[in-house]
Amino acid sequence: MQEKRFSTELMSKPFKSYDEYMSYIFACVNYRLSDYIEGLMKKYDAGQGNYKNVMYPDIEIAHDLCSDSIQKFFYGEDKDDNFEELLDVFDDELKGILEHFGTGEDELEEEERTDDKEEKLTVEKMFAFIDARLAVTDTSKINIPFYELCRKLELGHFTIFALAAAILSSTQTSYAAVFQVVNENGSLVAPTVESVGRMYFGEDYSITTAYSEMSVCLEKLLPIMDLRVNANMPFSTLLAPDKRLIDYLFGKEPMRLDENYSRFFSMLTDGNELDPIMANEVQLEAMEISYQQNTRIFSWYGDEGSGRPWISQGTPTAYDACFAPVVDKLKELTGVEINEDIQGRNAQ
Repeated sequence: MQEKRFSTELMSKPFKSYDEYMSYIFACVNYRLSDYIEGLMKKYDAGQGNYKNVMYPDIEIAHDLCSDSIQKFFYGEDKDDNFEELLDVFDDELKGILEHFGTGEDELEEEERTDDKEEKLTVEKMFAFIDARLAVTDTSKINIPFYELCRKLELGHFTIFALAAAILSSTQTSYAAVFQVVNENGSLVAPTVESVGRMYFGEDYSITTAYSEMSVCLEKLLPIMDLRVNANMPFSTLLAPDKRLIDYLFGKEPMRLDENYSRFFSMLTDGNELDPIMANEVQLEAMEISYQQNTRIFSWYGDEGSGRPWISQGTPTAYDACFAPVVDKLKELTGVEINEDIQGRNAQ
């Protein structure tokens, strides 16, 4: 069934909806969560005492939750077809048992391990599949806010994975227990940058393989999430998006909910620095966000504006240079007398 959801044939087909796209994104997270927690269970079981004495029953509940989510993803659709496929699987298994009747137990276990390695998906393969389907999806006809945000911020696979994990923890309370287990800390109910790294890389996790990805992840998410970064332990930072970001991504009408991006900009600028003139899609597209020395930097690039004609014409303000007839009419209607000397000095 994994092959069906990630088949070469399906890779060339566009996503039908935002919901289908997000189901694949969350499947990446649940797949790695389930695998990582299973590894923790084995680690505790192999140590002194049994893992049940360490985190029972939370670790089993967490593993079951993620495994159930994966099962629903792989088997939740086309139930009739799935039933027939399962029958075929059972028939094949029965044949296999008969063929191996009398075979040594160790030999059978070795074959099963070999089969698992051959069939096992990796998170990078899953993201490559998603990218391929996105490439043939007309995003002008299907609103995919999560993708648009990731595209604008130029997020890599690791950071997308981290953001998706954070969203799961913020939108589904049942995942609080999952991340308590993953973090191995009962007070941490959301993923940290480090725990995301451990989930994503699994057995291949090391500071040399994960450091650059975790560092970039932290910098990329700072502009859109109110993160409490500990300068001495940056990767212990909890990833927890607030409701405004969730509304932007999953509101009833996601793209209309914030169609002028004012709420999005309010979040980026702490709600007090928003200039309504900048709250439009053109300005959003022209915006570049960076993070340096604990400071969010927003850069816009565009034309020269009205500064040059204002200076070249010697008028007291830019309004006089660009909208002289309008300004004169307003003066006439209101009877206001302007002290151009004071205006000129203020402009300096």
